[in-house]
Amino acid sequence: MKISAIFYAIVILAFFMPFFMVSCDQTEVASLSGVKLVIGGEVKLSIAEEIEKIEDVGKKYQNPVVNIQPFALIALFIAVLALVLVLVLPIQYYLLPAYISIIGVLSLQLLNVGILQIITAYQPLFDPSIDLNSILVIKAQPAFWLANLAFILGGIFTLIAGVKSSSISAPAQEPEEVQEEYITSEIQEWVEEYPSEETFSDSDEENLPAEEENSVLIEEKNTPE
Repeated sequence: MKISAIFYAIVILAFFMPFFMVSCDQTEVASLSGVKLVIGGEVKLSIAEEIEKIEDVGKKYQNPVVNIQPFALIALFIAVLALVLVLVLPIQYYLLPAYISIIGVLSLQLLNVGILQIITAYQPLFDPSIDLNSILVIKAQPAFWLANLAFILGGIFTLIAGVKSSSISAPAQEPEEVQEEYITSEIQEWVEEYPSEETFSDSDEENLPAEEENSVLIEEKNTPE
């Protein structure tokens, strides 16, 4: 499970890299890291200087603000939780980190689907009649896909470690089971060969010499002198 911990650590590191890039007419406008999506806040535009130079715009220009994205927050929390679990939990609980890895991947995918809503943060920079969805494009970056892949590999290696642990511990129980079956069969054969009617108790065995002596005495008495 230690290998899985490496992958979950990669997910956390990926959050400090650009997750999405906002572009306009194939020109990068802004870059959104995973951490920025988790904590929210102002986003500095790469064309901010050009905007400020425009007459009557520079005086009122402000950086757009991105709100906290719940799915980004959930994905980061799952990555941290999975990392702690694989380092602390015994290996027999390997299914728990694997299950929450699935939740982490789903959270990232839902984040990708709803990322277009972030474009509304740039609306104050343009005329209200302009449709930003037609001119701004948000594209997922390699760090985002790296986080997805690390989540998947972390879950897979967690399952592999658990399966190997189960296969190693299982053969250790077989000799004891075989021995119990052997002892049971031996007792059954002994009972069939020596039924209870033909057995003697300890008291019967102790009385045998006394009965022989009595028979000798009886014969001596019956013998004429």
